[in-house]
Amino acid sequence: MKIYLLSILLVFNLLSNAQSWVNPIDIGGNYSNGILTDIKFKNQTGYATGYNQVNPSSGQILKTVDNGKNWISLASIIGKRLRRLDFIDENTGWIVGENDAIIKTTDGGNNWIDQSMTGNIGTMYAISAVDNQKVFIGGDSGLFKTIDGGNTWTRINKQIPARIQFVNLNTGFYLNNANEMYKTSDGGTTWLKIYSSSISVRFSHGFNFYNDSIGWMYGYKNGDISIGAIFKTTNGGITWTEQSNNANTYLTSGYAASKDTVVLIGDLGIIMQTNNGGNTWTRIQGASSLGFSDPTYLASIHGTTANNIWIVGDRSYMRQSTDAGASWQNKVIGAKETMLSAQFCKTDKNKVCVTGLSTFKFFLSNDAGKNWTMAATQPPGRIFSSAYLNPNLILVSSDSGIYLSSDQGSSWVKKFTMTPVNEIYNLHFFDATNGWAVGNKGLILKTNDGGNSWTNQNSGTTKYLNSVFFTSTSNGFIVGDSNIVLKTTNGGSTWTMNPTPTNLYFNDVYFTSSSNGWIIGSDGKVFKTTDGGSNWTTVSIGTNEFLHGIRFKNSTEAWIYGNNGTLYNSTDGGNTWTKVVNPNINDIYCMNFNSDGTGVLSGTYGQIKVFRCATNTPTGASTQNFNQGDKLSNLTVTGTNIKWYANANKTSLLPSSTILVDNTTYYATQTANNCESEALAILAKKSTVGISNNLALSNSYFYSNQTKELIVKLKNQLESNIKILDINGRAVYSNKISSETRINLSYLNQGNYFVLIEEEVYKLNIY
Repeated sequence: MKIYLLSILLVFNLLSNAQSWVNPIDIGGNYSNGILTDIKFKNQTGYATGYNQVNPSSGQILKTVDNGKNWISLASIIGKRLRRLDFIDENTGWIVGENDAIIKTTDGGNNWIDQSMTGNIGTMYAISAVDNQKVFIGGDSGLFKTIDGGNTWTRINKQIPARIQFVNLNTGFYLNNANEMYKTSDGGTTWLKIYSSSISVRFSHGFNFYNDSIGWMYGYKNGDISIGAIFKTTNGGITWTEQSNNANTYLTSGYAASKDTVVLIGDLGIIMQTNNGGNTWTRIQGASSLGFSDPTYLASIHGTTANNIWIVGDRSYMRQSTDAGASWQNKVIGAKETMLSAQFCKTDKNKVCVTGLSTFKFFLSNDAGKNWTMAATQPPGRIFSSAYLNPNLILVSSDSGIYLSSDQGSSWVKKFTMTPVNEIYNLHFFDATNGWAVGNKGLILKTNDGGNSWTNQNSGTTKYLNSVFFTSTSNGFIVGDSNIVLKTTNGGSTWTMNPTPTNLYFNDVYFTSSSNGWIIGSDGKVFKTTDGGSNWTTVSIGTNEFLHGIRFKNSTEAWIYGNNGTLYNSTDGGNTWTKVVNPNINDIYCMNFNSDGTGVLSGTYGQIKVFRCATNTPTGASTQNFNQGDKLSNLTVTGTNIKWYANANKTSLLPSSTILVDNTTYYATQTANNCESEALAILAKKSTVGISNNLALSNSYFYSNQTKELIVKLKNQLESNIKILDINGRAVYSNKISSETRINLSYLNQGNYFVLIEEEVYKLNIY
């Protein structure tokens, strides 16, 4: 069997290729140009699967461990287009799909085992896992069964199942593409045909049983996919009765939350619900209420409880209902977003926001891009740019004005109102108070109070202004369409036309110092200045693509990005550039880095990709003892360029001269090749001795948790007896000691002990 060691491969890729950008989660990403085909939950853990239509040979898997509050994207399954999944618990499950795809995980999706059968079996459409050994799958080559967890598969027949469902260990059903339903009552050993449709209805799209008696079949009828069909059985599938409904398209999947409450979904985004066993059906949603510009195909539905139900479909559509399907909330993904801005918080390197143009357009991460959530309230208008000044202050610019949020996107307050003909394309803050905004028709705005108020500045042009950058509160540059380069030396009170390198569209201006700056434009043009913008020289990077920007990760490593996945990297300060091939990237509009070297880029189709450099954490014991007055520098840590922090997020830097405090956790990182590692947590404990029972001690002792050595000094005697007892009173050491004795206690486990010297009792804590 071939094993897909996905997590190991991902780490190796990061270690061997410092130019790796990965999707921490497919927030609509290229994935929104694809389809989610199935979703299943086990308790709080859920999995969704599908494939990417931009790269359809790449199967995608999403996972949540908190009932869908946050989703992560597991590593892609290359060459496998995934369709259906089933899990028996939070960690063990199977996924099947096209190109003979049968994969299994036993560790929650960290690793996947290829269990494909030999020969060309084609596409698998259905799966039902009965337990951790018995699984049924069906597809182009028939119905198959395993009784050894997928190590071997046996073909039961050559029928093509559209769906398989076991309602308990013994009772199961499958529906084939000939509209025939089969049932087993002995766990799948034998199957009996119980129903064959003689009417003009196609049920091959699916069925769902609530128990072994009550169930529903659905599809379309009279050969017309615009006429939805719903049938019900109360005798285990032997007979079926049609139920009236107003579904105006074919139905694909269903979930019976109870014997009375059922939710069905289908094409054109349709959601049907009944609360009375199907006597009446209500169309909860159709194409007109999706919030998208075109209809959506809904592929799969699953519930964790009677009320908590999930739906997935194409363009990474995902919705949740917490009221048994009566109302639905958008979750994560979809609508082919264009994400134009990605900004790290200026005061907290772990916080980052990404913003976009239309329906789902504001996402936040509190862990430097590992996990993402959508803001509770989406800011008005089409969002072009953002500024993240501190954890409680975010600004965005749109075609309707400038908005400020002081609660991480829960609410927005308009701080500047646009005229109907204006748009703001770029926000730039030099510090927490001084910022500028630029847009079309020569618009320049300035704030000196952190974005609460804005004043107009005269640009002297009516051209489109696309980017602004200040190297101090006085000196700044603006670039725009038709060879526009503006410069100010007085904070924008006046702007002058700077010498321009050529007649192009300029999209970005970026400076690494007061002297060294860059302009990025159309036709693959890149320009550099080393004299503060007085002169610009052409830098050839080897492309004619439309470029959107440049960012430096540190003093030597830089990136240029643009249309059609254009991505170039320099490791020598921009002197030479190398093209980086990143699959499944379309147009890249923005990129930024935090002080750790972690980067976030955004672009079309909702792309949010994260760059993480790879430096191992330093090594050292997780618990270390110290003596009174010791400093951080006295702790033992092995690594390069060690830094100390007061928290795991690495936001509170500590000098190595910091005096250690008992029972305090400190965090150490190492930095190599301008890349800072994750933090090593070390609990510092003071080496102390304890005293019990209020005796006036005539002897003294000292125990070091570092050396594991007990030192006893007798005050008035040359010799004495000593015993060490555990908390149950059992002797773990007994001997005679002289006036000064050292006893090695490294063989003792951690815990509390008592030291008895004649009539004196001491409490001993071993960590």
